[in-house]
Amino acid sequence: MKIICLHRVVPKITEELWPYRARGTVITVKELDELLVRLKKTDSPVPAADLIEVLKTGRDKNTFAITFDDGYKDNLLYAADVLKAHGLDATLFYVTGLMEGLVLPVDTWYWMFTRPSAGKFTVTMEGHDYKFDLSNPESVNFVVLGRMKEEFLNLPPEQRSLFIQKHLPLIRTNSNPAALSELYLTRADLKRLYQDYGWRIASHSHTHRFLDNTDQPGLFKEIWNSIIRTRELPGFLPLFAYPDARTGPPVTDKHLKDAGIKFSFILGNREVSASDAPMRIPRYVSGPYDDKSGGRD
Repeated sequence: MKIICLHRVVPKITEELWPYRARGTVITVKELDELLVRLKKTDSPVPAADLIEVLKTGRDKNTFAITFDDGYKDNLLYAADVLKAHGLDATLFYVTGLMEGLVLPVDTWYWMFTRPSAGKFTVTMEGHDYKFDLSNPESVNFVVLGRMKEEFLNLPPEQRSLFIQKHLPLIRTNSNPAALSELYLTRADLKRLYQDYGWRIASHSHTHRFLDNTDQPGLFKEIWNSIIRTRELPGFLPLFAYPDARTGPPVTDKHLKDAGIKFSFILGNREVSASDAPMRIPRYVSGPYDDKSGGRD
């Protein structure tokens, strides 16, 4: 069985989407259509409503299922109609804090580097200066994969806000990070995805913290706050996808099982096999035909 992990789907790749493209977390409508055509040539789709049963009973070969992570509005605006045209639906692993005004840290980070007032600038974090030159491929790669991004994503929300305020002079004055909240699906959007397109909703944590470096109280909150809220959504499935595919300490599995989660998902770029642990089900990033993208957030 092939389980496909997608994030964003857009009509075309515009200039401000370059970090997502470099990271492998955005594809076009045309690319999604082509992916589905290729999958259907060799495999049969598993409806989202049947995913748990298939994983329980046989993890059938020559089948596939589509999943999306995070909760971007373009999933409803563009991806849902493409899937429906193919007679398909999807499981959405949703970050529940998005319903409460959360802006994903990765979107704030990319926002900074897609709206710089200059191509060359210095950013300071944890007492270290990082010099960026966006005409240099190494700098571009560092935005997407570098240590500084990791440090930023791990900052508490209030420290991220201070960081942004400190570096606002680097950013075009007509940019507003609060507008990033418009990127995400609302509760009404989730209801429509279920009612009109048959999508199912599962958990992807509450604030997208990396569970492998979250303390015990934080780990508990990330899992339980997410699952309690996800249960209230239409089309809920007791499934979980680890943020950034980082699984966390052994107690993570206990929390998930105690919360009623049947299967949890990582990445891996390979098919599901009968030997895979229920809390470590692998997914392809974008598709089994594309092994160039990193695919994590």
